[in-house]
Amino acid sequence: MKGLTTDREDIEKVMAQGDYLTLSVCDEKGIYNVPVNYGFRDNCLYIHSGKSGRKYQALLAGNEICFSVVADCSLRTGENPCKWGYLFKSVVGFGEPRLIENDEEKIRAFSIIMDQYGNGTWEFEPTSLKGTAVFEIPVTRISARIKE
Repeated sequence: MKGLTTDREDIEKVMAQGDYLTLSVCDEKGIYNVPVNYGFRDNCLYIHSGKSGRKYQALLAGNEICFSVVADCSLRTGENPCKWGYLFKSVVGFGEPRLIENDEEKIRAFSIIMDQYGNGTWEFEPTSLKGTAVFEIPVTRISARIKE
């Protein structure tokens, strides 16, 4: 496929530029797809969730997930319909989620998520740590497509 790459530098750039991640999980009801905030570091994806609901239960099961991130998306027009399309940078990846239960690991994961959206020294309230599930997803397969 044109523009497809597994170059780590390209993948990390796209992951750093994304505003949100689309997470796909599968449970007994079928495929479930939801946009989420995320962080990405050292080939691991970090997401958070409430401690109930379909997304949480599917992640807790530990089955393989799929995700995608799109950055720099813009419409390209042309004189005829066949010249229309999108210019974009995207990443698609797979991994198996693991619930983080240790508070120190949770704080690290929350900080990675927050670093996706801004720089700072983050302090997290103990009630937030207790009431929120955080998952680490080591990435098993990942690629980027860059169409500029």
